Amino acid sequence: MNRAMSSYLSRRLAQDCGLSPADFQVLIAVSEAPAQELRAKDLGSELRWDRRRLSHQLARMESRGTVIRKQCPHDGRGMIVALTQAGRVSIELAAPINLVAVRRCFTDVLTLAQLDALAEISDALVANIERDAATSTQNSATPCESRLAIE
Repeated sequence: MNRAMSSYLSRRLAQDCGLSPADFQVLIAVSEAPAQELRAKDLGSELRWDRRRLSHQLARMESRGTVIRKQCPHDGRGMIVALTQAGRVSIELAAPINLVAVRRCFTDVLTLAQLDALAEISDALVANIERDAATSTQNSATPCESRLAIE
């Protein structure tokens, strides 16, 4: 389901808006920030991307003129990501088109009871993942390293 839906939404974004899913995620996050600017560190955290992935994505978007990066006035090492006029236009055009596509392949297909059940299931899965991630960062050895040490 995840692959099918992601593939469908990716195709729609590319065909209808000329955006990749990564472009769309960045544009949404920055457009929803105060003054349509966001610290790169906070953007990476929100998207759950590492610095390298974010840096490459922002470089591609800068070359297309949808975002700019500028020095953070409070921290000389930090960067601020801001939407350009072209970025604003892109997200204003893409957001409603993407919403229609999501409705068409997801929310319009399910009943309210199914949506409620899915929300409950999703909350349980995310909570479990976050618990597991928190406990696995406390253990410095990876499972493979631990297994190799035993053998």
